[in-house]
This record gives sequence, structure tokens and C-alpha cells, in this order.
Amino acid sequence: MSPSTHFVKAISLAVFIPLLVLGNAMAHTERKADYEKLHKKASSSLVTIKCVLKIQGMGGNREFEREFTGVMIDPKGLVLCSGVRLGTSKMMRGFGTVTPTNIKILSGNDTEGEEAKLLTSDPDLDLSWVQIEKPRAKGYAYLNLSQSKTPKLGATLLTMKRLDKFFDRTAVISEGRLSGITKKPRKLFVPTSSLDVDPGMPVFSQDGTAIGIVVLQSPDPEDMDANSRQMSNSTAALILPSAEVMKATKRARITAESEGSEEEEEEEE
Repeated sequence: MSPSTHFVKAISLAVFIPLLVLGNAMAHTERKADYEKLHKKASSSLVTIKCVLKIQGMGGNREFEREFTGVMIDPKGLVLCSGVRLGTSKMMRGFGTVTPTNIKILSGNDTEGEEAKLLTSDPDLDLSWVQIEKPRAKGYAYLNLSQSKTPKLGATLLTMKRLDKFFDRTAVISEGRLSGITKKPRKLFVPTSSLDVDPGMPVFSQDGTAIGIVVLQSPDPEDMDANSRQMSNSTAALILPSAEVMKATKRARITAESEGSEEEEEEEE
């Protein structure tokens, strides 16, 4: 190899390496900005739900306290949460009749909680809607799910959840990518295993748009193979697109209003 060739390679490396370092530094800065922006935008919409689950089954009557995270989706105190967490998912049928009671919502710096009631649930979607009974006049910080978008395969996904009380319920962010999109049993976004998916928690695109909510999907218990491996393969935490969550929320409101009207008629009679 001639001296001139060595010289050209040396010059190329001298230019390429600083550019590579600069590129990595810029990417790190952008990633940090994405995290900070998302944390500022969405963390206040994550609320703590405390309740008592009463279970009536073959093993007798039991009850136990539960605490988990939900998402405020309306400034008037409407909270969306996982059916599995609240005991309303179809996956809970094998445990008997599960009834959530003594529901309280803790938002912001509140340590006591505000009383709330279960409006309705969609067992197939693994979603439940809980309403604060006496919402604050000034409203609540909430997550806007109306700006729906479908990310492309390989797109960066960010999710947020709160740690438990022992860790001061700190909001943390996890990162992954979109690995696929299902058509059955419905449209669902499939994340890579690196994304820390927690049922009921929101998932965002890199620009901070909420693309959906994590839901636990599985066949009906009676249709599920008894083999544990088959059961494991048929159950997954996937992402229900925001547009579908909004449609489900609209149906939930209608259902709650209908049930409320029926209760009033029964009381009048």
C-alpha cells in the first residue's frame, strides 16, 4: 500500500471518528430531551388507584387491598385502568365473582385519595372506567388520547408507569420499538420485548403523542387450551390504539348513562 493511500485513510478516519462521536452525542441529547418532555407532559396524568377486591368463589369469600396505577383521561375525573388490575377482566372468571369496592383515586400530591365508583368495564378489551364522585372544580391533569396516529414498524415507542409506594410512586419511562401490528382479534400494536409494558399504562411515540394503552389480551377462558404452554402463548400484553380506546370510552359513557337511568327508574318505582 502506497504512502498516499495510508495518508488518505488516516485523513478519512480523522474526519469520520469525530463525526461519529458528534452524532452519538446529538442522539443522546435528543433522547434526553424526549424523556424530559414526555415526563413533564404525561406524568401528572398517572394516578394511583386504591381499592378492596371482594372475591366470591368455591374457596369461600375473600377480600384484599390493591393499589395500582391508572390514567386520568378527562379533566372531570374520569380514570382509565386495566381490567386485570381492577378484577373486571374476563381472565378473572376462574377466581369467582370479583367486585371492586372502596375505590379511591390519588392524584398529584394527594395522599388521602378521593372516593370514586366503577362506571363500567369492557372485559374483552381489559379496560375499566372509574369516575371520581365529587371532582374538583379546577379539574385534573389528564392525558389527551384524541390525537391518534399509527407508528411505522421499527418506530421508537416510550411507555410510562409509576413504581409502587415503597419507591415514592416515581414515574419512570421505558423504551422499545414497534415490532408488528395484529388484525385479530382486533388491531393491536406489538412492542418489542425491551418495552416494559404494564396493563393499563399509556404508550407514546417518540414525539410524545399517546398512541395507545397497554391491554392484556387472551382467548375466553373456556376456549383456552388446558396446556399451560398454550395458555402462555395465547396471552400477551399488547397496545390498543388510542382511536379504539376513545371509541370504547364513548361506549362506556353511553352504557353508564343507560344503567344510571335504569337505576333511577327502579328507585322511583
